[in-house]
Amino acid sequence: MNSNWQTKKINESGIGGDAGEIFIAARNIRGNGKIMADGGDGVVGGNGGKITLISDNNQFTGGVSVKGGQSILLNKDMEGPLKKDLLLEIAEIKQIMLDVSTGIERIQNVNERYVELFNKIDEFCLNNGIKNPNPYSDLWEFHAYWSKNLPHYTDRRVCVTGIYKNFNKINRMPFFANDLVKDGYVNVNRLEEIKKIKSEDYDLSKLTKICEEINFCYQNECYLAVIVLLRSLLNHVPPIFSFSTFDGVCGGYGKKSFKDIVLKLNESSRKIADSYLHDPIRRKETLPNKTQVNFSQELDYLLSEIISLLN
Repeated sequence: MNSNWQTKKINESGIGGDAGEIFIAARNIRGNGKIMADGGDGVVGGNGGKITLISDNNQFTGGVSVKGGQSILLNKDMEGPLKKDLLLEIAEIKQIMLDVSTGIERIQNVNERYVELFNKIDEFCLNNGIKNPNPYSDLWEFHAYWSKNLPHYTDRRVCVTGIYKNFNKINRMPFFANDLVKDGYVNVNRLEEIKKIKSEDYDLSKLTKICEEINFCYQNECYLAVIVLLRSLLNHVPPIFSFSTFDGVCGGYGKKSFKDIVLKLNESSRKIADSYLHDPIRRKETLPNKTQVNFSQELDYLLSEIISLLN
């Protein structure tokens, strides 16, 4: 027995499924893999299963696991009510999509509730720099897709499950109490202002994407990525100020107050980024934390100036 054996299932509605039972009877059992009968992760974690080994000569040296599934509601990093409400809303919207696409419910009866749930989840995604995995803002849009592309109920169930299958990453998404971080490293209102700009001279899609990824990385504690993305942003925007480098922006654009703020942004963030990008491995490393990489106020001032220039 050299491979891993596992039984694990996850309920389509987002509730972790209970694990099954693994029963192995053989004259000789040997190997060093892992036998797993763990409950599924979900809004409520499923129960662990059962493993039974019967052998005259048991030389199995691997591991066994019958853990219960992880309950996403109990993650300590996010306040319970907020996280519970969101995950229950995801479970509910999935169930509505399953019901209407498999003939259990009529669109007319549940579309209003669906739109309400969609908007709540979409707002959460926007505020946290996440792309909403569900492209259907109402059930009629979803109906147009499934009626043309998914003729069988099984296909529709797979589609709905697939839409939200990676959204359990919310389990690792911390809750932030202060408004600055709750709004994102890049303030979400400022980000929306940038998205609304219609510039004939500059394509702002890359700037927007960098800002969204900074928010996502900061809120998921990927601080090395934050400082590197910030450096990338500073390298990206100088042409908007009619300079080729950000050093040029710091020395030649605007009044003293602007120069002082962006100079701090430039010098401090670049030095921190360079230390993590170029320093070779050491016997003992010190990793960045959210305080060290937080130049959100200086960045907001820079972005506000970009908006003023391009509007």
